[in-house]
Amino acid sequence: MTRKQYREAWDNAHKETPRIPLNVDIELSSACNLRCPFCFLSNPKHKQERRFMDLDLAIRVIDEAHKIGVPALKFNWRGESTLSPDFSRIVEHAAQFSFHDLLINTNGNYGDHAIAGMMACTKVMFSLDSTVEATYNNIRVGGDMLKVLDNISKLIKLGHTGIWVRRVISDQNQSEDFSGNVKRIFGDSVKVAEHYCFDRVKKQETPAKRVYCGYPSQRLVVAVDGGIYPCCVDYDCTMPVGEAPALEHAWNSDKMDNLRGVLKNQSVKTFQKACENCTSWMGYDSPKREFVQDKEIK
Repeated sequence: MTRKQYREAWDNAHKETPRIPLNVDIELSSACNLRCPFCFLSNPKHKQERRFMDLDLAIRVIDEAHKIGVPALKFNWRGESTLSPDFSRIVEHAAQFSFHDLLINTNGNYGDHAIAGMMACTKVMFSLDSTVEATYNNIRVGGDMLKVLDNISKLIKLGHTGIWVRRVISDQNQSEDFSGNVKRIFGDSVKVAEHYCFDRVKKQETPAKRVYCGYPSQRLVVAVDGGIYPCCVDYDCTMPVGEAPALEHAWNSDKMDNLRGVLKNQSVKTFQKACENCTSWMGYDSPKREFVQDKEIK
């Protein structure tokens, strides 16, 4: 599959499900070193076990994805993957293959052990949220804004050309000239994106009309223990569809086909709560949906 075919298949996935997943999210860590107030990890009701994916399992998932022709991998899900002691080794293993994209979302509060892995990624998305230190500290609780800025600068100096800096728009930072501030610091060496996110701790009013999000026709998610799930929003693992490294089997399973059909018919109440109470704007007919996928702010 060429890059053009891969991107076209991604855009058309809500109409036609490809024969293989277009992306596999690999959860190298279910732990995080921050406690952002809007994140589900800050909810005391959430009982997720904090652990790292075994190196052998991560390698087998990557090898299987390469074998069946998956065009892209993303190295995170619920936690901060750079906490994994094997982070760089795992990403560098993937970099030897012909994946079109190797992606990582990070809070940027990592040590030098992660730099090699970051350089092996085609795209690094830093979740910064604010360039005002007091605001940053309120949003990214436990983080160090200056450390994040320094880590971005290190990748720029090393020649990385796929650096993005993003904010999750909230009441605390929405009036800030985030894009302008980031550009004043880094110039054209980075791209800037904005993202609307559900507050996954507080109960929210039901948003707009539901639409087929496309995720079950675009990607699979592999948890730290090898469980395979159809969506990154199922952070309580309520919808298992297989066990790694059997990616192709999970993708073509009856469970996945059933989920796609249910969602396309907008009968979400007949399925799991993760879909009925979806906390991604991808599942709703809203202008905020356009900002879920990374969209550069000029």
